Amino acid sequence: MNATTSIRRSLAALVCAAALMIAPSAPAQDAGAERAKALEQAATAGDLVGVDRSLDALWVADRERAREMAWTLLTRGGEDQRPIALASFTTHATGDELVQLAGAGELRRAEGSRVLLVRALGTRAGSETVAQARKLLRDRSALVRAAAVQALTDLGDVGSLVLFSRKLRDVPSRVVGWGGDDGDIEQMAMYGAVNALTDLQPAHSSEVQLWVNEHKREFDSITPPPPPEARADEWAYDERTRRLSTPSFDVQFELGDLADAGAMQGRSGWGEVAEGLEQSAAAARDAAQPLFGTIHLPPIRLVLANQQTISKFGGPSRGYGGFASGNKIVMRFENWNAVKRTLVHEYVHIIHQAHHEGQPRWLSEGLAESLSKSPQRSGWAGAGEGGARHVSEALGKGLVTETLKWDSSGSSNEPPELYAQGHAVVDYLRFGPFPAPEARLRDLMARVARSQRPQQAVEALYGPLPTLDEGIRRWIMGAAPRED
Repeated sequence: MNATTSIRRSLAALVCAAALMIAPSAPAQDAGAERAKALEQAATAGDLVGVDRSLDALWVADRERAREMAWTLLTRGGEDQRPIALASFTTHATGDELVQLAGAGELRRAEGSRVLLVRALGTRAGSETVAQARKLLRDRSALVRAAAVQALTDLGDVGSLVLFSRKLRDVPSRVVGWGGDDGDIEQMAMYGAVNALTDLQPAHSSEVQLWVNEHKREFDSITPPPPPEARADEWAYDERTRRLSTPSFDVQFELGDLADAGAMQGRSGWGEVAEGLEQSAAAARDAAQPLFGTIHLPPIRLVLANQQTISKFGGPSRGYGGFASGNKIVMRFENWNAVKRTLVHEYVHIIHQAHHEGQPRWLSEGLAESLSKSPQRSGWAGAGEGGARHVSEALGKGLVTETLKWDSSGSSNEPPELYAQGHAVVDYLRFGPFPAPEARLRDLMARVARSQRPQQAVEALYGPLPTLDEGIRRWIMGAAPRED
């Protein structure tokens, strides 16, 4: 008996034991028992799709039994089954249950799971949920605290600002040498809350503290402003500093003479510029929402440069359209449409880095390509030979295996085929045959952020590389899934 079979049988026994521990009323017991049996059979067979469907049906038929069995899967199941249980909890658990799960001793080392459980509190409205999320602002993990801040922001809790405003450091867009570690991720979440819950665009943390002191007696009556894309008309251009402020960006122009550079040709004013930038940011936020939850970010520094000036911001003089580094985006200005199109990709990088550090290049660029070009569906699925021409060589060798080798730092000499490969692979992880795709992909990101080797993390969550190589080949070529 191999290790996989042993794990499946052990899990089936655990699932069965969990089912027997619960004795609901007769009708519910019959329906629950039927769903539990289906879950046991799927677990024994290693059928992830069956586990997902059976567990989801069990939540409807017998909630108590579903909770117990999902917990068994989350804490004792195979690594590839845990995202299914996690996703079921974030969908079905109450606010009380989410808090209890996040604080359970069995998950003390599963930081990524705790983050998603806490983040889900933002979809559970109510004063009790707010009180529970506020307590998590004292958690030992900076990432869990960041998730609690984001959940409270979802809930529109202006009063939570008083609990963390004294922890604010320098405004992210003004920090030089942003590291992107857990502390920076927490800072980004807290300043994102400031941007979403108030009308402030602070230049210094002291402005936030002053606002909190002035308004702390009226928090309950303050209505948070609309999302950034609905406030595109709230822009300001400073002629002296040549900077444009919008709800999502602090724009710095490094184009020489703006008129000579042609930067604004065809634009009727700064208002339309601000609106175009906000539309790009909104497109990135909308695409990222299923994966990260509602996105709350502070204004990001955006540098628009030309071929002569981009190098002083760390970019090559030729080749790159732009790059992002945690709290800053630098882009080469070619034309207005190119700026808006590239900005969606770069803003996805900012969102990704605001949640996870230390991501391999194939995953970072693959996610930016996937969310900016495939927000809701993939063009790679069923593309056939013609549609796969940009990845044909890697597809022949093993597309996933070849793509995971891309972990170098950015270079203007990188072939475009690498971006196409990353795009195809991340699309496969998002839209392929894997249940609980968002929780699974977030688990992958959390694992590599904590220095697990990407190949090891991918195989633990998605399966052996040769199987993935064959699966993505058939997915792209439009072949039906093979029956094992």
